Amino acid sequence: MSRSSSLSRVLVQSNVLHILLAHALSTEKEEIMGMLMGDWIKEGATEIARVDGVSLLTRSEKRKDRVEIGPEQLTMAAIEAEEITKATGKTTRVIGWYHSHPHITVFPSHVDLRTQLSQQLMDERFIGMIVSCFNTDSELSNKIQVTCFQSRPSDGAACQHIKLPFSVLNENPLESLTLPKLLEIPERIFDEQRQSFYKSIPMTAASSLPTKSSAKSGRENSKSPFLARAFSFSSTSSQKDREGDTIMSPISDGELEEQIIGKSRSDRGSMDDIPSEELSTKYIQKTMSIPDRMTFIRNSGVYVQSLSSLVDNLVGPTLQMLVDREQYNQSLVKMHPWA
Repeated sequence: MSRSSSLSRVLVQSNVLHILLAHALSTEKEEIMGMLMGDWIKEGATEIARVDGVSLLTRSEKRKDRVEIGPEQLTMAAIEAEEITKATGKTTRVIGWYHSHPHITVFPSHVDLRTQLSQQLMDERFIGMIVSCFNTDSELSNKIQVTCFQSRPSDGAACQHIKLPFSVLNENPLESLTLPKLLEIPERIFDEQRQSFYKSIPMTAASSLPTKSSAKSGRENSKSPFLARAFSFSSTSSQKDREGDTIMSPISDGELEEQIIGKSRSDRGSMDDIPSEELSTKYIQKTMSIPDRMTFIRNSGVYVQSLSSLVDNLVGPTLQMLVDREQYNQSLVKMHPWA
């Protein structure tokens, strides 16, 4: 396979690679996804993609063989890159995307290649990265593989895979900005799990819940159930690929503006405006039939189990890493008190 004529190779900071691996290993049953931030550097007749940071995304759909995001996520990543540029004075752009392949090979699927090609229509230097994890070999050893790629049109509907060589750097110019991402990973996944749980509540129960306005007056009901408000950032114009895998969904400018305005915490949803009585288990169960109630109990168990797994697999190791890093920094201060 020939290489791209405009991009020769990719440089990835070691801290960024650490975050990519931690994010990919955060869930064994679902694909994860994020955006790569950095810049392109001239190198003779070609250019180098230099990855200095990442932007974590909230998944609107997550399965073992596909992941989907709303288009507003791409806009939020671009805004984050602009904020980093202003804060550091170092030009930072969204230069690519990454996702995981749990239990399968590192090679991009035909859907990955089509998604990649669609992004290259906006900038031919745009890159993709894949982290293959939880994939065992013939000796039952767990393998982790990382690849960088682009794609280009081929005969028919297929796209050609272009593999890009990449190297790991240990300069980490945006270290103070990338390390907090390790703490954001469990927070982001917690938000997704919580949203999935409340979405699973039968709509017969959700539609009968009081809204925020009725909680104040005690008389009137809003037309929209609290679920629609709590998860309003989820894309409703998503076009799902029947063959499965990674999808970036289109959206109109009007819909995009509505989804971005009013977000107080990046692109994550918030339940702070939902009255506590709406989230009461007892209140919800009163409005349910017996089958719905049994389904609710089962979903509650799955939700609690997912939170326990989150603590075991992400929160605990991340806290231990921070403790180790603090001890290391303290030892450096003792060795070099003048620094």
